[in-house]
Amino acid sequence: MASFLIPKTHLATRQVRRIIELFDLEVPASRAANLVGVNRHTTERLYKLISVDLVSQHLTYSLGGKTLEQFAISGGLPRTPTPVGDFNVITKRDTVHYRGVGFDYPNTKWNLRFAWGRGFSYYIHGAWWHNDFGAPRSHGCVNVAYDNMERLYTWAQVGTKVVISS
Repeated sequence: MASFLIPKTHLATRQVRRIIELFDLEVPASRAANLVGVNRHTTERLYKLISVDLVSQHLTYSLGGKTLEQFAISGGLPRTPTPVGDFNVITKRDTVHYRGVGFDYPNTKWNLRFAWGRGFSYYIHGAWWHNDFGAPRSHGCVNVAYDNMERLYTWAQVGTKVVISS
């Protein structure tokens, strides 16, 4: 029977506990320092997914179809909508300087680029300049509170599927 390994270095402690609980993982004593767990019960491949619901203004991320975390976000305003569809994380950038007409947000942390279009890049990223999550507020990106975004950024990889629906 095959097993899978999840490198511990890429996950926050809360995520580690949630994954161990959801997938009935065992942590071998000899390898505990280097991995989260080994699933001895299934050969199923576990896929990462980030789902954004623009109607409810919530983001959910999951592993193997099981929710790890869900929280409020701020999607695009009507005049600057967030693109809808199936995407993948294209790049991860620790910090980005967002600027345009009427806004200038330097040193924005934890940026996951998922699309390009109309001369813009679209990201899921931390937002330090407001606390109005749960309502549209952005210029097309998906704004996430810093308290949530660091964990999501650490967990996501280039290639992680992103589904945005309205």
